[in-house]
Amino acid sequence: MPVTARAFDLQSDPGETKNLADNPAHAPVREQLEAALRNWRRQTDDPLLDAGRLERWKDAAVRWGKLPLVKAGPRQVVRIPEGELELLK
Repeated sequence: MPVTARAFDLQSDPGETKNLADNPAHAPVREQLEAALRNWRRQTDDPLLDAGRLERWKDAAVRWGKLPLVKAGPRQVVRIPEGELELLK
């Protein structure tokens, strides 16, 4: 799954308007950070590395995004239908 990287120089660009992630001058650092992230994801058994599980989660997010909000204390939340969370395992 491609990741869209974003990097900003907060001192010269506090509004984060110029994305530096694709700047060739930063390529070595970007590659190092992406490798570290890949390793960490493997070491922690990131469930999103499983393509089938990732697709199930995406499908669920679409379904859940269409559900009505319900009041839960001071917030509005989506009530997930019973059994739906089991599909994500």
